[in-house]
Amino acid sequence: MKKKKKFKLDLKAKIIIVILIVLVAIMSAFIAASLTKNIDVTDVAQSEISIKDIVESNDCEYITDTVSAEEGYDIDIYLKFGKDPVSIDGVSAEPYYSTVFDSIAFKTGYLNVRLIDESREITAKIKCNETKTAVVSILINDVTKDEYFSNLLSEYAKQKPLEITPINMTVSSTELKGLINNDWNPSNVNLGSKESTFKKYDIYFEEGIEIRNISKKVFNIVFNEKYKKDVISGIKVGTDLEAIKDRFGDAHYEKTGLVRI
Repeated sequence: MKKKKKFKLDLKAKIIIVILIVLVAIMSAFIAASLTKNIDVTDVAQSEISIKDIVESNDCEYITDTVSAEEGYDIDIYLKFGKDPVSIDGVSAEPYYSTVFDSIAFKTGYLNVRLIDESREITAKIKCNETKTAVVSILINDVTKDEYFSNLLSEYAKQKPLEITPINMTVSSTELKGLINNDWNPSNVNLGSKESTFKKYDIYFEEGIEIRNISKKVFNIVFNEKYKKDVISGIKVGTDLEAIKDRFGDAHYEKTGLVRI
């Protein structure tokens, strides 16, 4: 009886040992598989999210994607951005574009990507570091992102019509009236006695007038402190600037920061 009982005890122990061995083997295989599995986060084709999903999640219209046609880049993504680079009101969309670039770079595992919007003639090139952890440069149409948006704003400023409210003024100066009536030809206007020329300006010292001529016409006229008569609408040389502003308002260039030549 004792031998039979001992046999049963050994059998249970063997069963438990076998189960433990199987469990250890399964766990070992699982751990080994987890450690050795090659998960390439830069391989968009094998990831769960598609390039189309990435593009559309950034408020862009996806068109297509292909292996990049330019050396040094992995993917060419054809799309339509959700905003124009500069709005019709002259507001830069640089923050939006920066967000799109950073997001697409991150979601593609920091591949080197070209984003091509043919409708806006935009090709944005996103370069990342070799470790695929960060963006190192962004070019738009082969200039830096900052320069691209700065150039667009400059072009917008040049093309925007200047809105200037006319100010009614009365010309008081006899000499100035004469120049206006003679199409700015000084030869037919009595300006006084020319005494010298300095830095291309003809100096009428006693009269307090200095003029510069180009192609026989007055290009610029200066009334200095010796000119005692009214120049325009009762304004004399030396009249306080604030008094002039109170009467006529601020100068246009002070409002816009632009001087159109």
